[in-house]
Amino acid sequence: MNLLDRPPSRCPSGVTLPGAAPDGNPFGWLEASAESLPDAVAVEDRSCRLTCRELHDASLLLAGYMQQRLGVRRGDRVLILMPPCAVMAVAWYATLRCEAVVIDIDAESSIGAISVQAWHASARVAILLQDGLARLGPLLDDGRLRGCIVATRGALPAIPGAGARLPRLHAFDEALAAGIAPAAMRAAGDTGPTSHRRRVEPSPPHDEPGYRRTSSTKRRADR
Repeated sequence: MNLLDRPPSRCPSGVTLPGAAPDGNPFGWLEASAESLPDAVAVEDRSCRLTCRELHDASLLLAGYMQQRLGVRRGDRVLILMPPCAVMAVAWYATLRCEAVVIDIDAESSIGAISVQAWHASARVAILLQDGLARLGPLLDDGRLRGCIVATRGALPAIPGAGARLPRLHAFDEALAAGIAPAAMRAAGDTGPTSHRRRVEPSPPHDEPGYRRTSSTKRRADR
C-alpha cells in the first residue's frame, strides 16, 4: 500500500498494513493484519523491524502494562513524544488498545510547549525515547505526569536503576517482559460507566510563543 494513498489517522507515520482499513477501528486493522499476514513487515527503522504479528503482540503487552501499572483507562490521553520508529508504532497501537487517545507531540518541542499541551490534554502518562526524557523532567518532578515509559532505539535495553532513581519512570522492555494481558475492549455502542476518577489538575503553565492548538485531540508546537 502506498502510504500517500492511506486515509489519514489510520496508521501512525511509518507503518504500512495490508488490505483495506476498517472504518473507525485502526487497532482492528492491525489485529486483522496480524491474523491474515502475520509475517508481513509493518514497520521498519534503521535498527528494528516488526512484522504485523510482532507489532500486534508487543502492542497488547504494552497496553496491559499501561492499564495495570499506570492506570490508563478508556478516554485517557497519552503523550507520545518521539519521531516515527518501531517503538512509536507500538506505543501508538498500545494506546488505542487501551481505548485511550494518542496525543502526538513533536519530538523537538520545548519543555514549555510540552507542558502546555500536557495540561490542555489532561495527560497523565507519556511514552518516549530516552533522549527526550529531559523535556519531561519538570512534569514528572511536580507530579503532573504519574508515569513515563521510556525506551531506546533498536534493541530497547533496560534503563539501569530507573526504578530506584524515579519511581514514575518505567523501562519499555520491562513493560513488555511483564507479560500483562490487556483488559477486554468494550463492545461497540457500550456507553456504560467507566473507571475514571475525577482529577484536580494544576493551573496551566504560562503559554509561550510557538504553541498552537491543532485539534481537540492532537496538538503540536511550532518549531
